[in-house]
Amino acid sequence: MELFTYNKGWVQARVEVRFTLTAGMASKKHVAAVAPLVPVLARWTTLEAERSATDDAVDDAHAVVAWTDETLGEAIEKVALTLLVSCNNDRTHPTFAAFFPERPSEIAKLTLEPKVERVRRWRSLRQEVKVNDAVSEALDGVEAAAAEGDAAIESRKGALDAQARVSLRLKAWRDAANVVRRSVELALDQYAVTQGLAKGYSAKFFPKSPTKKKAKAEDAKKADAKKTDARVGATKTDVMTAKSVPPPAPPARPSVAPPTH
Repeated sequence: MELFTYNKGWVQARVEVRFTLTAGMASKKHVAAVAPLVPVLARWTTLEAERSATDDAVDDAHAVVAWTDETLGEAIEKVALTLLVSCNNDRTHPTFAAFFPERPSEIAKLTLEPKVERVRRWRSLRQEVKVNDAVSEALDGVEAAAAEGDAAIESRKGALDAQARVSLRLKAWRDAANVVRRSVELALDQYAVTQGLAKGYSAKFFPKSPTKKKAKAEDAKKADAKKTDARVGATKTDVMTAKSVPPPAPPARPSVAPPTH
């Protein structure tokens, strides 16, 4: 029996547990021996629901962050435009330079978290710099978008933390499943000994892994295929090269002067 490792596919692990359980049930002789695998499968189903839910939550959180990032970017652009108008289109104006020491496009390139941190500086600036109503309204829009950004960032963090906790439970399930599967294997081995059956009897109840010999054969087959492709490619190149070279010109014939009379 091959034990589950953390690299074992999550769905494939369930397939292999079901194989052992179903094969044991089908034998009619080992129903009791494989019965401990029933709660193992039930636990897998529970964890799968949690895994799917947390994965969805992370995907949703990323989508909200992306949308909020766009919203905040648009709010920043509105501030830049309204502020530039109030500063007579002078980017060197002290008020404009106070809010945008860098180009507005540089702020737009930031991801959501540093973008939120960047516009937080404007809160104190609003107390120090007098702006007109249009700019003030645009800054209110930035404040609202930044607050949504904070909420989106925290929501994503929570989703990622929950996903990480479920991931640890998946690893724990593999360990626990290995213990139960090993106990099933030992029970089957003991049965084989008492019944005088051939060694390796228990292996019939576990999915067979490809042998090293078979794996090497597959690797050799793939290598041969690559070599064949390389030869075919080289042949095609030779043919194309041959076609591109014009045929040699026929040898020149010596001219014969007409006979004189």
